[in-house]
Amino acid sequence: MNGIARSASEFNALRVFCSEQFSVNAERAQKYEQMYINVGVQSFGEMKFRAELSQEYARRYKEVEITRSAQWCAYQRDHLEHQDTELFIKSKNNISADDMAMVLGSLVAAQVSCDLKIKSYPPLNVVVARYGFNYPDFLPGNLYAPVVEVKMNKAREFIDVMGKSRGCQAIIETVRRFLPDLVQ
Repeated sequence: MNGIARSASEFNALRVFCSEQFSVNAERAQKYEQMYINVGVQSFGEMKFRAELSQEYARRYKEVEITRSAQWCAYQRDHLEHQDTELFIKSKNNISADDMAMVLGSLVAAQVSCDLKIKSYPPLNVVVARYGFNYPDFLPGNLYAPVVEVKMNKAREFIDVMGKSRGCQAIIETVRRFLPDLVQ
């Protein structure tokens, strides 16, 4: 019974916590959740299974809170997208990790050198996820951090060579092209 409730709670948490960050097909996740709920109710009875499910939802939400949703969702995506290729919607914005590092390095350079202000909503991790990437992978000490640092330094060099006015304008336009929701 607990395994069925855990499966239902997993798909519920995918919808609740991962939809914005990882473009979850919420309708598909809800169908899986409902399928497991139906099996649980049929196998163990409505009241008994719903009581188990309620406890499991609370446990799962605590798990996501402790793990942090971005990390939990990234793990679920890596684990589940091989089992169901339609559970996660593929991004229409296909860019390479190198290009994303360039965008994020340019963003940092524009914020530091050009006083670029960005909006707080949507969060940067959500915008990066629309391109199919996990934002923490680009943070210092993680997978793409060295590439981001190189790209940031290149952007700063570009600003210096072009002059602050023209260089900043070009870098900000690059950032705006890829992250239009964030640039004010």
